[in-house]
Amino acid sequence: MQKILNKKFNHYILVVLVFAFLFYNFNNFFVWLPNYQIFGHLIFNWPDSNANYFFSKLFSETYHFFQFEPLNLLTDNLLHTRSINVINSNLVPMTWLWPLLIFAFFTKIFGSLGILFFTPCLAAVSIFLFYRLVAHIFSSDILGFLSGILLAFFAPWFFFANEVMLPNVLFITFLLASLYIYLVRDKKYFYLASIFFLLAILMRPNEIIWLLVLLLLLIYYFHLYLNKQKIFIFLLIAFCLVSITLILNKLTYGSYLSFGYLNFQTSTLPTEFSQHNFSILKIWQFLIVPFSWHTKVFF
Repeated sequence: MQKILNKKFNHYILVVLVFAFLFYNFNNFFVWLPNYQIFGHLIFNWPDSNANYFFSKLFSETYHFFQFEPLNLLTDNLLHTRSINVINSNLVPMTWLWPLLIFAFFTKIFGSLGILFFTPCLAAVSIFLFYRLVAHIFSSDILGFLSGILLAFFAPWFFFANEVMLPNVLFITFLLASLYIYLVRDKKYFYLASIFFLLAILMRPNEIIWLLVLLLLLIYYFHLYLNKQKIFIFLLIAFCLVSITLILNKLTYGSYLSFGYLNFQTSTLPTEFSQHNFSILKIWQFLIVPFSWHTKVFF
């Protein structure tokens, strides 16, 4: 009987996924693609999206994240758009590199227009992952199904699913995939779950505090399933991914420990952490509060 109910709700959630996927492509069908037909290139309404698309497409074609701009030789590296940084007259990403690397990989596969459907597809897949996670944790397919529906048409999720070149949905999908593989599927896929979890951290390192809290909770509840071999493999995967990150930083920014948010013209931290703006609440907002919600939400 339980298997029959599982199959029934699986079919129902698939119907929800199809409708959600269509809604998540609203901007694609009515904004980005029509404008592409008119102007011959894509223009997004968010500077981050424009920069992410530019560098993802660039990497898929050239396998590097920098673009030389000769006019910066005349302007002392001042010529760039928002969400793009400059170092030695080269335009470089003002963001973490892993989301761009993943976007570039799928741009190489699906093309510069096909990548527009990648984030909506992930957003739809996340609904299924969330549905199965809730159903498993609370042992209720009905609750899982209702939770999936609520997520599908949750306003912020709907918004970011339509912002196709932002990494928010990508980050959450990888995190949900990690939890789904480990908790729902089979713990023998621990290594695959580890890859997704570590990639989620590397995609948004500023979320590391609460992600590590989640990791510690999982270790506490499932420590009986852990052994030295699994811990070693987890650390080995982490070492490999961090090494790739450092190499990308070196190739892009000229230093292993540099990243896109630095002010390369003055060799200082971002303006948010300048002496004028520095505060404990600013650190709380950036490192501890999920997605850097403004501290006024809590105080």
